[in-house]
Amino acid sequence: MLEYLRKNIANFFDDFGYNARAAITHAVGEGSIKGGSIFTGQALATTLSASTAAFPIAMIIGIPVCTGFSAALVQQDHLHRRFKLTQEFNQEIAAWLQRSGTAKKPGEVTDQDLDLAAYGDAKQGIPGNPSLAAALDHSRHERNWGVAISAVATAIATTLVFGLKAAEALPTFGALAALAGPLAVAAELMVAGAIGFAIYTATKVPMHWVAEQLFDLEKTTVVDRVRDIRRALEHGQKISETKVFEVFLEAHPELARAVRREHGRSFDSLSLKDQAQVAAAFGPSIHLRQLTADINSGAVRPEEL
Repeated sequence: MLEYLRKNIANFFDDFGYNARAAITHAVGEGSIKGGSIFTGQALATTLSASTAAFPIAMIIGIPVCTGFSAALVQQDHLHRRFKLTQEFNQEIAAWLQRSGTAKKPGEVTDQDLDLAAYGDAKQGIPGNPSLAAALDHSRHERNWGVAISAVATAIATTLVFGLKAAEALPTFGALAALAGPLAVAAELMVAGAIGFAIYTATKVPMHWVAEQLFDLEKTTVVDRVRDIRRALEHGQKISETKVFEVFLEAHPELARAVRREHGRSFDSLSLKDQAQVAAAFGPSIHLRQLTADINSGAVRPEEL
């Protein structure tokens, strides 16, 4: 669990601008939906002269709308991951298009070009890029499970917020009574959003961790390894031969199997000393030392691996 949290925190700050906006959108959006559902339930209950109907009405309105909103945000995350792949590997995508007879500059490649470069063109007999295909497949797999997990977490969070509100068990709501008019409405929406988002996150994180253990949602791909190298370079760090060798292991499962056969366990589970020795043993066959030096000098982009 700690490693899962560490990785997700690192990913959050690696793309801080997008993730911060997404978190704010989630909190504000769901707060508005929850608050609107509460107000609508109260208004309809008053109209119907049935005060006890406010909670059920709010639930009927709020849960499906909040769940749909969360699912849309999960889909947006998937589309953003595709956008990042297109931007990061635009040179490789443009090179693939050139081989297929389409001339495009790296800055001109599109989302559709990413799919072509990843999966290839069977009609022309041009194979795709297995690393990009694996990254796209993994993103879809994560999206599909993410929608299901998000739906459950949202339903739980929405039910609890509505239940606490109905029971007047949220003292913060009472403290807002001193406000009047639009300020009171805005404050209540903010509180509903903040509490709902906190419950949603507290529910979703352990659920996602369990799903990750069962269904390998956080499987490391070649793209992940390449991003680790790029991130290290951007922070002024030198890349070791071991780090570059890890990319080759992800890209070539048969090489990873050979390491496991020889050492009885996966490369990641070896000690740092043993990893360095394995990389040195296989290094000459893939020109590992020169390739690592070229990456550190900037002569070779990590994405070219």
